[in-house]
Amino acid sequence: MSPRRENYGTVRQFRRHRPSAPRPWRGCTTAIPNGVGSRGKRSPPCSPFPPIRGSSLSPRKPKAVELGSPLARKVAEFIRAAGDTAPGRAELLEAVKSVSSDPRAVEKMVDGLARAGEIVRVKELLFDGAALRGIQEKLVAFLAKRGEMTVPEFKEMTGLSRKYIIPLLEHFDATKVTLRVGDKRALRKK
Repeated sequence: MSPRRENYGTVRQFRRHRPSAPRPWRGCTTAIPNGVGSRGKRSPPCSPFPPIRGSSLSPRKPKAVELGSPLARKVAEFIRAAGDTAPGRAELLEAVKSVSSDPRAVEKMVDGLARAGEIVRVKELLFDGAALRGIQEKLVAFLAKRGEMTVPEFKEMTGLSRKYIIPLLEHFDATKVTLRVGDKRALRKK
């Protein structure tokens, strides 16, 4: 029987029988893939890739945000009240100053609300999720009827200023609702 086929119970036994056996990569805890390591514990399988420095650190997980907190309610109410005219970061910080003056806490809350789908970030603007879905429905209906749309037509349809129109159209392009063809937008085929 060849040495590869023999079942050595532990790495120590393997090393006793073949002390000069090459290890093609560092950091391997066992010479036998999925073998039993020393002290009878199962060792992890060897990787064909060399270990990366710092790879033993676990990935950092974001902390959960309390969506029922007063700050979350205030942020959601303010953005919902703004409707189609989405506030920016500075306007939001000013509006929630009575609840929290810490910009990092407000930013963390905005991230949590965005992950929950309550609000949607469009560039530096913060839209209410329901309001944005309403704009998207109008856009899809218009494009299904007419085939293509220009920026002034979208502005006339929504009644918003260019401050909101351009980021919204870029958002719809990025989320693959529309396709930009020159100066016009067309409905993307699915």
